[in-house]
Amino acid sequence: MTEPADETLPAAGSTPPLGEASLAQADTVQVGKVQVGKVQADAAQAGAAQADTVQPGLARRFPRGVYGVGDEPDPRFSLANERTFLAWIRTALALIAAGVALEAFGLSLNSGFRLVAALVLIVAGILTPLQAWFGWMRTEKALRQNRPLPAPVVAGPLGVAVVLAGLLVVLGLLFASGQQ
Repeated sequence: MTEPADETLPAAGSTPPLGEASLAQADTVQVGKVQVGKVQADAAQAGAAQADTVQPGLARRFPRGVYGVGDEPDPRFSLANERTFLAWIRTALALIAAGVALEAFGLSLNSGFRLVAALVLIVAGILTPLQAWFGWMRTEKALRQNRPLPAPVVAGPLGVAVVLAGLLVVLGLLFASGQQ
């Protein structure tokens, strides 16, 4: 048995906005920017008044300066931003480990060049988490406010530090011929 066409029904393939009439007529509905099933939308509508009592921690997420602005972005973008944050942290650990290893293993390099290269790598590794944190915050805010994504601030100086450390190691090799 087919029902007569009604002008209020959404077009085929479109997602109706959240509302009681559309909940009764569609299998999926639009809740904010997310398409959800009818049961989830019913629960979201019924629990809207109790949102503070159901999940009170969401309103107090840290840092408030990030989570207190704009709309909740697509979770895939927030998770990608988090993976980028973790990649910067891994980079910091690798830089610190390289600096420590360069000095600890006592390679046959000129000791002055070796020490300076190790210090450059360690300092770069110490500064890299700042890029991770501030880059994550700036990107998350941009996602929430639907703005263009910011460029990394420390990536250029970090690249210069790695090139400098590499040049110092090369110089250490060249001037190490007379030392043992």
